[in-house]
Amino acid sequence: MSKRGEIDVVYVAGPPGAGKTSVTEAYQAQHPYTEQFGTGELVWGIRDGDVDSRYASMIREAAQNGTSISGALFSRVVHERIMRVNDSAETVMVTGFPHDYSDWKIFNETVADSGVSAIGSVFLDAKLATSITRMQERDIEKGVNPDTVNSLEELSLYEKRYYDLMGRLAIRLDCYKQVGLDIVTISAENSRDQVLSEFDETIRTFKEGEV
Repeated sequence: MSKRGEIDVVYVAGPPGAGKTSVTEAYQAQHPYTEQFGTGELVWGIRDGDVDSRYASMIREAAQNGTSISGALFSRVVHERIMRVNDSAETVMVTGFPHDYSDWKIFNETVADSGVSAIGSVFLDAKLATSITRMQERDIEKGVNPDTVNSLEELSLYEKRYYDLMGRLAIRLDCYKQVGLDIVTISAENSRDQVLSEFDETIRTFKEGEV
Protein backbone atom coordinates (compact mmCIF):
# COMPACT_ATOMS: atom_id res chain seq x y z
CA MET A 1 0.00 0.00 0.00
CA SER A 2 1.12 3.57 -0.61
CA LYS A 3 -0.13 6.76 0.89
CA ARG A 4 -1.65 7.70 -2.45
CA GLY A 5 -3.42 4.37 -2.61
CA GLU A 6 -5.35 2.96 0.30
CA ILE A 7 -5.12 4.19 3.89
CA ASP A 8 -7.06 2.64 6.78
CA VAL A 9 -8.09 5.10 9.49
CA VAL A 10 -8.94 4.21 13.09
CA TYR A 11 -10.45 6.95 15.25
CA VAL A 12 -9.47 6.90 18.91
CA ALA A 13 -11.66 8.76 21.40
CA GLY A 14 -11.93 9.12 25.14
CA PRO A 15 -12.06 11.58 28.02
CA PRO A 16 -8.97 13.56 29.08
CA GLY A 17 -6.37 11.37 30.71
CA ALA A 18 -7.69 8.15 29.19
CA GLY A 19 -4.32 7.53 27.54
CA LYS A 20 -5.20 8.15 23.90
CA THR A 21 -1.80 9.53 22.97
CA SER A 22 0.27 7.11 25.03
CA VAL A 23 -1.63 4.07 23.71
CA THR A 24 -1.46 5.09 20.05
CA GLU A 25 2.22 6.03 20.35
CA ALA A 26 2.99 2.68 21.96
CA TYR A 27 1.08 0.86 19.21
CA GLN A 28 2.93 2.80 16.52
CA ALA A 29 6.28 1.93 18.12
CA GLN A 30 5.42 -1.77 17.87
CA HIS A 31 3.93 -1.66 14.35
CA PRO A 32 6.10 -0.09 11.63
CA TYR A 33 3.26 0.33 9.15
CA THR A 34 1.20 2.66 11.29
CA GLU A 35 1.16 6.34 12.22
CA GLN A 36 -0.76 8.31 14.81
CA PHE A 37 -1.54 11.95 15.40
CA GLY A 38 -3.77 14.10 17.57
CA THR A 39 -5.67 16.86 15.81
CA GLY A 40 -5.14 19.36 18.62
CA GLU A 41 -1.37 18.94 18.49
CA LEU A 42 -1.53 19.06 14.69
CA VAL A 43 -3.31 22.43 14.62
CA TRP A 44 -1.05 23.86 17.33
CA GLY A 45 2.00 22.68 15.41
CA ILE A 46 0.81 24.39 12.24
CA ARG A 47 -0.02 27.55 14.18
CA ASP A 48 3.45 27.65 15.76
CA GLY A 49 5.27 26.89 12.53
CA ASP A 50 6.44 23.42 13.61
CA VAL A 51 4.28 21.62 11.03
CA ASP A 52 4.16 22.56 7.37
CA SER A 53 0.68 23.05 5.88
CA ARG A 54 -0.86 24.81 2.94
CA TYR A 55 -3.45 26.11 5.41
CA ALA A 56 -0.93 27.64 7.84
CA SER A 57 -1.79 31.28 7.10
CA MET A 58 -5.51 30.68 7.70
CA ILE A 59 -4.86 28.88 11.00
CA ARG A 60 -2.54 31.63 12.21
CA GLU A 61 -5.05 34.28 11.23
CA ALA A 62 -7.77 32.51 13.22
CA ALA A 63 -5.43 32.27 16.22
CA GLN A 64 -4.51 35.95 16.01
CA ASN A 65 -8.16 36.97 15.76
CA GLY A 66 -9.20 34.64 18.57
CA THR A 67 -11.73 32.90 16.32
CA SER A 68 -12.50 29.20 15.99
CA ILE A 69 -11.20 27.26 13.02
CA SER A 70 -14.05 26.53 10.64
CA GLY A 71 -15.27 22.98 10.12
CA ALA A 72 -14.15 23.12 6.50
CA LEU A 73 -10.62 24.22 7.39
CA PHE A 74 -10.30 21.77 10.25
CA SER A 75 -11.42 18.89 8.03
CA ARG A 76 -9.00 19.79 5.25
CA VAL A 77 -6.09 20.04 7.67
CA VAL A 78 -6.83 16.54 8.98
CA HIS A 79 -7.16 15.18 5.45
CA GLU A 80 -3.88 16.84 4.45
CA ARG A 81 -2.10 15.21 7.41
CA ILE A 82 -3.49 11.76 6.60
CA MET A 83 -2.34 12.04 3.00
CA ARG A 84 1.18 12.91 4.19
CA VAL A 85 1.77 9.68 6.10
CA ASN A 86 4.93 7.74 5.42
CA ASP A 87 4.87 5.80 2.15
CA SER A 88 4.90 2.50 4.06
CA ALA A 89 2.06 3.42 6.43
CA GLU A 90 -1.11 1.41 5.96
CA THR A 91 -3.02 2.44 9.08
CA VAL A 92 -3.42 5.88 10.66
CA MET A 93 -4.80 6.41 14.16
CA VAL A 94 -6.47 9.81 14.64
CA THR A 95 -7.49 11.30 17.98
CA GLY A 96 -9.59 14.39 18.64
CA PHE A 97 -11.70 14.33 15.50
CA PRO A 98 -14.28 15.51 14.64
CA HIS A 99 -15.28 18.48 16.80
CA ASP A 100 -18.82 18.60 15.47
CA TYR A 101 -21.14 17.31 12.77
CA SER A 102 -20.09 19.89 10.17
CA ASP A 103 -16.43 18.83 10.46
CA TRP A 104 -17.45 15.24 9.95
CA LYS A 105 -19.66 15.90 6.93
CA ILE A 106 -17.05 17.98 5.14
CA PHE A 107 -14.27 15.51 5.95
CA ASN A 108 -16.17 12.54 4.55
CA GLU A 109 -16.94 14.47 1.38
CA THR A 110 -13.27 15.43 1.08
CA VAL A 111 -11.90 11.89 1.43
CA ALA A 112 -14.55 10.24 -0.73
CA ASP A 113 -12.20 9.62 -3.68
CA SER A 114 -8.80 9.85 -2.01
CA GLY A 115 -8.27 6.25 -0.88
CA VAL A 116 -8.93 7.00 2.80
CA SER A 117 -11.17 4.44 4.45
CA ALA A 118 -12.32 4.42 8.10
CA ILE A 119 -12.28 0.87 9.47
CA GLY A 120 -13.33 1.40 13.09
CA SER A 121 -13.08 3.43 16.27
CA VAL A 122 -11.84 2.80 19.78
CA PHE A 123 -13.29 4.41 22.89
CA LEU A 124 -10.86 4.48 25.81
CA ASP A 125 -13.17 4.89 28.78
CA ALA A 126 -12.00 6.53 32.02
CA LYS A 127 -14.09 7.50 35.05
CA LEU A 128 -14.30 11.07 36.30
CA ALA A 129 -11.96 10.46 39.25
CA THR A 130 -9.35 8.76 37.06
CA SER A 131 -9.55 11.48 34.44
CA ILE A 132 -9.10 14.25 37.00
CA THR A 133 -6.16 12.46 38.63
CA ARG A 134 -4.40 12.05 35.31
CA MET A 135 -5.06 15.67 34.31
CA GLN A 136 -3.55 16.75 37.63
CA GLU A 137 -0.49 14.55 37.12
CA ARG A 138 -0.02 15.91 33.62
CA ASP A 139 -0.20 19.52 34.82
CA ILE A 140 2.27 18.86 37.64
CA GLU A 141 4.66 17.33 35.10
CA LYS A 142 4.36 20.59 33.13
CA GLY A 143 5.45 22.54 36.21
CA VAL A 144 2.14 23.63 37.74
CA ASN A 145 2.30 24.03 41.53
CA PRO A 146 0.85 20.88 43.18
CA ASP A 147 -0.96 23.02 45.76
CA THR A 148 -2.73 24.87 42.96
CA VAL A 149 -3.56 21.65 41.16
CA ASN A 150 -5.15 20.17 44.30
CA SER A 151 -7.11 23.26 45.37
CA LEU A 152 -10.90 22.98 45.56
CA GLU A 153 -11.26 25.71 42.96
CA GLU A 154 -8.98 23.89 40.54
CA LEU A 155 -10.74 20.58 41.15
CA SER A 156 -14.03 22.14 40.06
CA LEU A 157 -12.33 23.37 36.88
CA TYR A 158 -11.01 19.88 36.17
CA GLU A 159 -14.50 18.49 36.64
CA LYS A 160 -15.96 21.11 34.29
CA ARG A 161 -13.30 20.29 31.69
CA TYR A 162 -14.18 16.60 31.95
CA TYR A 163 -17.91 17.14 31.39
CA ASP A 164 -17.36 19.69 28.62
CA LEU A 165 -15.18 17.23 26.74
CA MET A 166 -17.57 14.36 27.42
CA GLY A 167 -20.28 16.41 25.70
CA ARG A 168 -18.04 16.80 22.66
CA LEU A 169 -17.16 13.12 22.89
CA ALA A 170 -20.83 12.14 22.66
CA ILE A 171 -21.05 14.01 19.34
CA ARG A 172 -17.84 12.36 18.15
CA LEU A 173 -19.14 8.86 18.88
CA ASP A 174 -22.46 9.65 17.23
CA CYS A 175 -20.59 10.74 14.09
CA TYR A 176 -18.87 7.35 13.97
CA LYS A 177 -22.19 5.59 14.38
CA GLN A 178 -23.73 7.60 11.54
CA VAL A 179 -21.34 6.04 9.02
CA GLY A 180 -21.66 2.57 10.51
CA LEU A 181 -18.29 2.39 12.23
CA ASP A 182 -17.82 -0.21 14.92
CA ILE A 183 -16.99 1.37 18.29
CA VAL A 184 -15.01 -0.87 20.62
CA THR A 185 -14.79 0.25 24.25
CA ILE A 186 -11.61 -0.45 26.22
CA SER A 187 -11.49 0.40 29.90
CA ALA A 188 -8.63 2.77 30.66
CA GLU A 189 -9.02 1.72 34.30
CA ASN A 190 -7.15 -1.50 33.53
CA SER A 191 -3.37 -1.84 33.64
CA ARG A 192 -1.37 -0.26 30.83
CA ASP A 193 -0.29 -3.69 29.57
CA GLN A 194 -3.88 -4.90 29.42
CA VAL A 195 -5.07 -1.76 27.65
CA LEU A 196 -2.30 -2.08 25.07
CA SER A 197 -3.09 -5.76 24.57
CA GLU A 198 -6.79 -5.08 24.03
CA PHE A 199 -5.99 -2.15 21.73
CA ASP A 200 -3.65 -4.31 19.65
CA GLU A 201 -6.27 -7.04 19.33
CA THR A 202 -8.96 -4.50 18.40
CA ILE A 203 -6.89 -2.99 15.57
CA ARG A 204 -6.13 -6.48 14.29
CA THR A 205 -9.81 -7.39 14.16
CA PHE A 206 -10.64 -4.09 12.45
CA LYS A 207 -8.10 -4.81 9.75
CA GLU A 208 -9.33 -8.36 9.32
CA GLY A 209 -12.96 -7.25 9.30
CA GLU A 210 -13.91 -9.44 12.24
CA VAL A 211 -15.55 -6.88 14.54
